[in-house]
Amino acid sequence: MSSRFAFRNRPRKLSKAMGHNSGPPGREVRLQKTISMLLRFQRIEGSWGVINETREYTEALIERAIKKGPEDPEMMKLANHWLLEKDLVHMLFKEYVPRYSQPKYQNQPYLQLYKIEIQPGMKYMTQMGCLELKENPWPKVKPDPPNTAGQLHNVLLKAFFDDKRRLSGDRSHARTQPGFDVVNGIEHLSVNQEGRDSETMRNKDSEAVKCDNEGVHVPPSDKTNAVVNEILSKEGKADSNEQNIENKK
Repeated sequence: MSSRFAFRNRPRKLSKAMGHNSGPPGREVRLQKTISMLLRFQRIEGSWGVINETREYTEALIERAIKKGPEDPEMMKLANHWLLEKDLVHMLFKEYVPRYSQPKYQNQPYLQLYKIEIQPGMKYMTQMGCLELKENPWPKVKPDPPNTAGQLHNVLLKAFFDDKRRLSGDRSHARTQPGFDVVNGIEHLSVNQEGRDSETMRNKDSEAVKCDNEGVHVPPSDKTNAVVNEILSKEGKADSNEQNIENKK
C-alpha cells in the first residue's frame, strides 16, 4: 500500500533504545512504548531521534487504519502489535480514525513535531523534541501571536500612512479608494494665502522670461505694473532731490 508521504527505507539508529546490547528487539519495544504513550496522552517529549522515528510509525499506523478499517485482520494484527494496551486499539478506530478522515487532512500530516530549545549552559544535552497529535485538548505549544493592531503606536503609524497616501493622491500610483482613510479633517487644512500669491507671481515671471526669450510680448500684470510704478516714482524723487541740492550750492 502506497503512503501519502515518503518515509525512510531503513530504520533510524536509536542508541541505547532499551539499554546496552538491546539490539533490534529493544528498538522495537522502545517504539511500541512511545507510540502507545502518544495515542494515550496525545503529546509526548523525548530525544529527537526517538520522537522523529515515532512520528513516522504513528503516521503510517493511522493512515493504514483509515484506509483498511477494523474489519481487515491484517490491520488489527498490526494495531495489536504496536499498541501495548487493548483499549488504545479501540481508541484508534473510534476516535482518531474519524478525526483524521476529514477532507482537510487529505494532504496534511496528522502529527506536529517541534524542536525544544536547549537552555543556555546545557549544550551537552541531546536535542529534544515534542510530538503531538493535531486537534488535541492541550494548550498550544506555540501560542498565536498577539493582535497588536489596536496598540497606540500602530494606530498612529496607520493614520500617518493614510494621510500620506491622501496628500499624494494626485499621483496615479498613490491614489486610494474613497472612504479608505479613517482620519478625518485633513481636507480642511489651508495653505497660507501669501504663499499661494508668491507662487503665482513666480509662475508669471517665469512665463514672461520665457516669452521674452522667444520674442513674444506679454502684457504685465497689475501687480507688476504697481511695482514698476513704485520703483520709477522713487527714482524720480531721488533725481529731484539731487537737483535741489545742486541749486542750493
